[in-house]
Amino acid sequence: MAFGNILDGTFLSDTFSGQSELPYVFITHYHSDHLTGLAKGNKRYIISSPLTARYLHHIDKVRHELLYPVLPYYRHILPEGLSFSACPANHCPGSYLFSFQYKGSKILYTGDFRFNDEIEEWLREQGEFDLVYADDTYYSPRQYKDNDFPPQEEVLESITTLVLSKGNRDILIGTYTIGKEKVLKAVSDALQMPVYVPEKHIKYYKIQGLDYFTSDKQQTRIMGYRIGYLTNEEWTRGISVERHMVIIPTAMTFYFRKREGYYYIPYSEHCNNTEFRRFLSIVYPSRVISLNTGKKIDYPPEQLDLLKG
Repeated sequence: MAFGNILDGTFLSDTFSGQSELPYVFITHYHSDHLTGLAKGNKRYIISSPLTARYLHHIDKVRHELLYPVLPYYRHILPEGLSFSACPANHCPGSYLFSFQYKGSKILYTGDFRFNDEIEEWLREQGEFDLVYADDTYYSPRQYKDNDFPPQEEVLESITTLVLSKGNRDILIGTYTIGKEKVLKAVSDALQMPVYVPEKHIKYYKIQGLDYFTSDKQQTRIMGYRIGYLTNEEWTRGISVERHMVIIPTAMTFYFRKREGYYYIPYSEHCNNTEFRRFLSIVYPSRVISLNTGKKIDYPPEQLDLLKG
């Protein structure tokens, strides 16, 4: 869940609903909860990554003249005096964080993100912010170890080891329409075969320019299905532990009822607790607002004492 915002009463980010001073919408990534209110009658200019712009044009039929794709790291200046920079968010393909400067205010808007060294370097270059809107999906200010799932690279390596140990079973992987591509790529590389996805989803991967997908089940043992499909027991009664293994990549491994042949792997495209604490240490002493609740985020007490000291 994410809240779109009218930032500083001036411009919109991740929502098309509401009034704003400037005719721009900044879209951090192409997930439906960040496109609230998008309609064919939209007349605002949409600023995003080039990949997100391609999705908006090919899937939602947004006219080219309303799309303003920008490259990361550069400082862009709009005619009204609003300047901004973007950084890849390590979330789904095409996702960005945005840093804004307008009328003396400096604002950071993360959208959904998974903190990494690249983001840290970019944030340090931006300097201090007046206000930060942040994705705190798995942050727990008073509990160090909770929600501390492993780094992506470590999880991908464990998935590769797992699939190589299972012989010739068909491998069913839970995915989203956009997202979890790193998992699919890791398994595809390990087994040297493409990934099957239903025909209606192929177009999303073609827009990304990815070439390791197929809509022909006969070409592969790797199959990508929506997580909701693979975890619905009514729809998956034909799954056999002798012939199949099912990988559900999610940080919410505790949420699902355990089933034989199912592997719930703590892969996430959001920050874990430690990563978000690192993020907070960099943006301190900014006021930080949760994109999940709309409320102020507390710095962890022991971190706050250290930063103040």
